[in-house]
Amino acid sequence: MHGSPHALRTLETQTPDASVRRREAVDRLHAWLRAELPTWNNEMLARRRDPDAFVATVQPMLLDLESPRAFSVAECRRLLVMLGMVGSSLERHSQETGAGPGAALRTLRAGSHAFRRYVASLASRVGSPPRDSFMSYVLWNMPAAAVYLPGQRVAELVVPGVFGASPPLTFTGDAGEILFLTLLKRCAALEEIANQQLMPVCDGTLQPDDPTALANIERAGLLLRAVRAEMRTFMGRPEFTSELMLDDFRQYACEWDELGAFAAPSGAHDTAYVARDLLLGTPIPGFEQHVDALFNVVGPAGQREILEAQHTVPLDQRIRSAANVSDLRDLEPQAAAELVARMPWLLPYVRLYQANAAVSATHWAMIMKYMVIPMRQRDYDAVVVSNHAGTTYMWMDTLRTYMEARSDHPLAGLKHLARSTEGLDALRDGEVRAVVPAVQIDGSESESESESADAAVHAVYEMAEQHNSGDVEGTRRFYTDDVQWHVQGQNDTVGDYAGIDALFDYFARSQHLTAGTLKLHPQTVTVSGDMVGVLMRVTASRPDGRVMDTLLAQTRRTAHDGRWCEYWAVADDQDALDAFWAELDPHA
Repeated sequence: MHGSPHALRTLETQTPDASVRRREAVDRLHAWLRAELPTWNNEMLARRRDPDAFVATVQPMLLDLESPRAFSVAECRRLLVMLGMVGSSLERHSQETGAGPGAALRTLRAGSHAFRRYVASLASRVGSPPRDSFMSYVLWNMPAAAVYLPGQRVAELVVPGVFGASPPLTFTGDAGEILFLTLLKRCAALEEIANQQLMPVCDGTLQPDDPTALANIERAGLLLRAVRAEMRTFMGRPEFTSELMLDDFRQYACEWDELGAFAAPSGAHDTAYVARDLLLGTPIPGFEQHVDALFNVVGPAGQREILEAQHTVPLDQRIRSAANVSDLRDLEPQAAAELVARMPWLLPYVRLYQANAAVSATHWAMIMKYMVIPMRQRDYDAVVVSNHAGTTYMWMDTLRTYMEARSDHPLAGLKHLARSTEGLDALRDGEVRAVVPAVQIDGSESESESESADAAVHAVYEMAEQHNSGDVEGTRRFYTDDVQWHVQGQNDTVGDYAGIDALFDYFARSQHLTAGTLKLHPQTVTVSGDMVGVLMRVTASRPDGRVMDTLLAQTRRTAHDGRWCEYWAVADDQDALDAFWAELDPHA
């Protein structure tokens, strides 16, 4: 009988040959996309191949796919990544020839279904939009991202990928695209934990002045500074260019039909920022309309996050009620100082709001660097996807309004009293844990991947311990002989150091200038593939009395043997860092 237990058992015990054939068809498509899709896209852009030839090549592989009902949930996710890449590649190039959105996909089939219906069936199994989306293109496509909180050597959160440790599928094959995908996934993981820290205060589980609540808030602020650090480090990399952003891979964020029912992949922090704006009580004009516009592409998990945030009491209301004040935005400096002297627990919240504003400002700086300024130098717009607006149709004026609202936040009257590095010592020592539980690792994350991420974090802490103890030889073993070390800024230590001897000469000089006081204190660590992102607190003093206490955003690339082979970094406060390392004029 249809739908009976017997029928279900029959399906579950299908012959091994059927399972093998199903897996082989998926593996064949995956291998082709990994090896050939970027070449095909580049060839079609150069008009050396056309969309019809692309259809003729990919169609036979799609016809080999079985019914969406035959696949497990994990297999459905993998297929959605692959078919999303196929669909957007074909639509982008078809639309550039003058065809309307959706025309090319109407000719395509997958298994025994029309391509769009097949994708929609897969999406219904896993609760995702029926096209490529941030969920498939970034979160599932990229290798796992593991986030480690201060003092922890076991991941607090792992956001898994569906292809294990394999590199992601890309439209362009360009190193810049992979760097951008890495940034998006790492920021998404960091922001997910940051938002979790706020919920116990917003839902009333913890009072705002509770010590555990304050530890959560300090941790959330630190995680947001780690997000900003990831973004600023990315902006210093030469691999990602405005031409790549505007003309190449961004154009694959095209519509799949004339209705525009499901928006294309969007910014890294759309869902997280929407939820956090609700949790923080950020007053933003037109906010409800923005939420409605993107709601259907964020997926069930993102929708739940937004709805849960919507049903809490915003943090600023909780804070003002606990402090028994009506306004914390417009305060005279003297009144602000007196209030904080009576209620020092307010400062962690100020640092949190400031960190949130800094992330928004850095996001705007990225838009200016890669979109707005380059577009001012052009006299044309893109054919398929407009570069004058975000892929969720947020125009530049709207984004600027959001940034300004987050800067003029509900606690802005206290912001001159907070320093970003205050409150970190307790987090580093691990005295108070967050009340939110660690997220379980998804089954698609292999045990070896988790162990590899843990080992990468152990190396960060062990290196810091060796460095702080003055063990030079012990520190050398963490770096490859051909390590490339890039130091940014405007001071005498800036430069590119090639090879381990040049690197350790640089380290020796830094220790000499600081009379051996330079110490490393790892804060958050994010591991994804061979990239290790570290928000490193660095402290030091110089004999003339200058003091450094800064957060340094570091990206370390690991070689096959686990040692670090490349390093990029940017300071939280570059001007202060430059002033610390500056050689003073003895005649001044």
